[in-house]
Amino acid sequence: MRKNIWLCLLLMGWMLIAPKAVSAAENRFYVYNASNGLSDNSAQTITCTLTGRLIITTSGQINFFDGQKFNFIDPEIDDFFPLPKYNGHYHLYFDHYHHLWLKHRGTVTCLNLTTERFVDSAKSVFAEFGFTDEILDMFGDERNEVWVLTAKGLTCSKEKITIKVRGDLNLQDLSVSGENTLMLFYENGLVEVFDLSKGTKMREFRMFDEELADDYSETSVLHLSGNTIFQIKNGHNKSILSRFDIGEWKSEVVMRQPYFMSNFAEKDSILYVGCAYGYWTYDMVTHKLDHVEKLEMATGEELATDINAITFDLQGGMWVCTEKRGLLYARPAP
Repeated sequence: MRKNIWLCLLLMGWMLIAPKAVSAAENRFYVYNASNGLSDNSAQTITCTLTGRLIITTSGQINFFDGQKFNFIDPEIDDFFPLPKYNGHYHLYFDHYHHLWLKHRGTVTCLNLTTERFVDSAKSVFAEFGFTDEILDMFGDERNEVWVLTAKGLTCSKEKITIKVRGDLNLQDLSVSGENTLMLFYENGLVEVFDLSKGTKMREFRMFDEELADDYSETSVLHLSGNTIFQIKNGHNKSILSRFDIGEWKSEVVMRQPYFMSNFAEKDSILYVGCAYGYWTYDMVTHKLDHVEKLEMATGEELATDINAITFDLQGGMWVCTEKRGLLYARPAP
């Protein structure tokens, strides 16, 4: 009996001192905005580099944050390279040559990450990759390879074959799985799958029913996690989140919402999806969805805000981009 009492007391003491799991809804956020050195309060995208620095794009500048202070650079008018086929919002890519590419509404800028300056001519960088034809759009894949779309088709900086794309549809996104599987994502939800080693088309399928094509044709955002691809497609004041497993080639609609969804982040098998009202979490193991509509601030107040992008730093801290309130930061769970 006495042993049982001591065991219960030990268990109770362990429960009091053991770290507690913190749910997404229990995060407490701090504000970083123009008063802290951010160039402006309209934060669009954010990513964490391998060295731990944060790169944040605002409505006009690219910002760098080293954990203590912000620095930012302004593009000049000559830094914008035209992409007549791109109609989407802010989209970031990295390549193997220490470049960061930022697409937005028919243009792209190229930043040299070593010097933290915009390159003198994006055209010259494309030429170094061997791209000399008129470029209609450009993409980056998961291998940090650059792709360009021309009148001849789609060509990669690594594989020199040219993939013929659909001329009647707008190519919005692409993804490369492994070394040989290329997937092209079109405006109407159609996906074409190619064997990169041969340049041949293997199959095609749809991310959602054809009758929904016009509803979600405006923008696309992809996230590759293992052998699963997630896609956000936005229409006018509506969005759809779909997924499929590579190899099975069967798609599934995860959710549809009457407002925009913006971007992805992944941590500990949880997918975070920013949206017009806070963010969603999707457990990739249990497939459970949860909505965090209001953020709990460090001051104790609740904040209702849109979220343009989410990332996690190397320590596990959560960073959130908002349209008018700058950056929000939540410390990692203890």
